Amino acid sequence: MSVCQSRSHLRRQLMLHRQTLLPRNFTISCVSVTNNRRVEVLELIENQIDNERAILIANMLQRNISIFSLDLSRNCIGMEGISALSDVLDASYSVTCLYLSENSLTNRDVAPLIKSLQSNFFLTTLDLSYNKITFENGQDLTAFLTNNETLITLDLRWCLICDKGGLALAKGLKRNVSLKVLDVSWNGLGERGLKNLALALAYNNCLKAINLANNNLTPKTTVHLARALKRNKSLEVLILDNNTIRDDNTRPFIQLCLGHSSLMLLSLQGVHLGKKMSFYIQEMQYIASEETHLTKIVLLNDCNDMHVVNETLVRSFLQLLSDFIRQNGHSLEASFKSIDKSRDGYLGLESTILCLEKTGFHIPLKSMKDLIKKIARENLEKIPYCIFFDDTIKGILKANKQRLKRFEAVAKYL
Repeated sequence: MSVCQSRSHLRRQLMLHRQTLLPRNFTISCVSVTNNRRVEVLELIENQIDNERAILIANMLQRNISIFSLDLSRNCIGMEGISALSDVLDASYSVTCLYLSENSLTNRDVAPLIKSLQSNFFLTTLDLSYNKITFENGQDLTAFLTNNETLITLDLRWCLICDKGGLALAKGLKRNVSLKVLDVSWNGLGERGLKNLALALAYNNCLKAINLANNNLTPKTTVHLARALKRNKSLEVLILDNNTIRDDNTRPFIQLCLGHSSLMLLSLQGVHLGKKMSFYIQEMQYIASEETHLTKIVLLNDCNDMHVVNETLVRSFLQLLSDFIRQNGHSLEASFKSIDKSRDGYLGLESTILCLEKTGFHIPLKSMKDLIKKIARENLEKIPYCIFFDDTIKGILKANKQRLKRFEAVAKYL
């Protein structure tokens, strides 16, 4: 048993992972936590928690007012345990985050929870990933998403939702006014399910991020998704990893995404595009950033023969370099001059990297190259090292200040 304090949020955590507590010890643990006012995050991952133990936890939560996050992932809770927890959520105002991943839950098991959440005004995060949920008769799910006004994050990865469940999800999403992050990856939604979700996105203007990876996305579905994006004005992150998208359908879709008013991140990792299409994306990405003054990130992997610069990292390293120069400017300038044998004030790319590392500025080699390209756009064969000491870096940082703020908002989805 351990209690630790998070530095960033000063929240007290009680983490019991893989403890396999005996029933008597489990009862004692629940009693001890009941009157504890310091523990805010309770994690009981992989503890063989069944219905009986889940009821003990529910009884404890009825009297505890400090715990706001409860993680019961990788256990074996059934309908009775979920029902007891649902009753507590109805009466409790403290629990705002509930994690029930990998509990082998079925539609029957989660039915009490979904019904109770229709009138819940406190829960903001719900994780039901890696369960056996289909939502085939999805009236309760539709009602839950329609009526609930507090849930911000819903994780339904690796369930068995398919096309019928996708229809129920889409109906609720169409009317939902609070959900910001939705993960339905690895569900086999198929063409019908994804079409319904795309239609829902056209009417939903609160969702910020959606993960549709590994859902058998077809070229026809891409057309529906493109139509939805034309109307949607809120989506910032769209993840379509490991889906089948043909080159002829990708071009207008990518063009639409890069010109979208709010979309900041489009992930196509595992989508096998041709080399010609990869270079087209690179070109369109540059044009869009120049025209709208907002850098779009298109994440592709190595199968597309395209190196993608993560602008978020580059700008972070720019700030680090600016701070480093302010503290070590004299040493860095001396290092530049010692390597500059021709005394013309210019260094090659590799010499510049060597000089920075020699002075003590260390970041990954690939990121270092991207950073220098960002600073010296015109001539990469010879780099005037005076740019490190004038207002060039400060100018770039100032020009991108608004972009940085938007990237910080998106960073939590990456």
